[in-house]
Amino acid sequence: MEYSDYLEKTDCYATGEVAKSCLSSLFKCFEANNVNLSSLPKFNSSVALRKGLPLTYFDQTVFRCELFSKFCKGYLKNKKFNDNDFAEISSAALLIVLKARDIEPVKRTSKKSYDFDVAWDEDVIEVEVTRAKEKNSWSCRVKQAQEIADFANGLKREFNIHIYLPVILCGIDKYRLRKLIACLVEGERIEEIGKWLLFSEKPYGNPQVFHEHKKDGNRPEWWPKNSVNGLTMSGMVAVVNQVEPIPRSYVSFSWPFHGYINRAKKKATNFQGSRTKPYLLILDATELINPFGDLNRNFDHYFKEWKHVTAVLVYKN
Repeated sequence: MEYSDYLEKTDCYATGEVAKSCLSSLFKCFEANNVNLSSLPKFNSSVALRKGLPLTYFDQTVFRCELFSKFCKGYLKNKKFNDNDFAEISSAALLIVLKARDIEPVKRTSKKSYDFDVAWDEDVIEVEVTRAKEKNSWSCRVKQAQEIADFANGLKREFNIHIYLPVILCGIDKYRLRKLIACLVEGERIEEIGKWLLFSEKPYGNPQVFHEHKKDGNRPEWWPKNSVNGLTMSGMVAVVNQVEPIPRSYVSFSWPFHGYINRAKKKATNFQGSRTKPYLLILDATELINPFGDLNRNFDHYFKEWKHVTAVLVYKN
């Protein structure tokens, strides 16, 4: 059988040479671990390509090693890929791209340890891999912000409404905030320290642009430090050739950064290295919303506490 026979359907982007290499590496990894491809449900081509890509960086003679065996046999058992196993393979592939000379998985024992011993230039370093996962509390804040933005926009005012909201509101405070928004007039500013800031202004700027990414000069002084910041909006889409600005509603919100990188923080706190070699923490940030900007702004605060962590390498799959 051709490898395309194991796909649900062969999309046009799954037929190029790079795509064929990804599929070939994935399926050869399965075959090396005695997994009968015919016994598996057919693969979504997009998923198969993404899972196969990091495998293309390895010599196929290593596919019988525990790192890959666990990845394949986990899929055979559960009919889905284990994200933690895939993060380890992706991280090892990334180290290969970055010219690491030798990557040796640490043998699993009853005692917890880091994941790889890596020879890199003249050094041997210890590498730990972890995944950062979006938490329910972040999802709740996103939902709350969108509901309030939609409520404000539904009032159909002739001005922009800006709301800064650093916390999840209780029922009474939600009612109070909605009442304040409903009574807001153009040019008014209302602030309750630690809970919200809202103000209104005339619409301005290019109606085709929803939001310009620039420093927020309106953020209140009491806004949480070391936090992840989000923004949502609600408003009409400009029609072709429209030049008049459109009134829109914006809600800025935040979430404590220590929750955003909880997995990495846990790995750094519950240290598993020897403390005798450089220690690299690799963070798979695929599930985070805006990892690079937020991590860059906040990591310095944590590095002061993580004295045993030499560096953190962050990537999105």
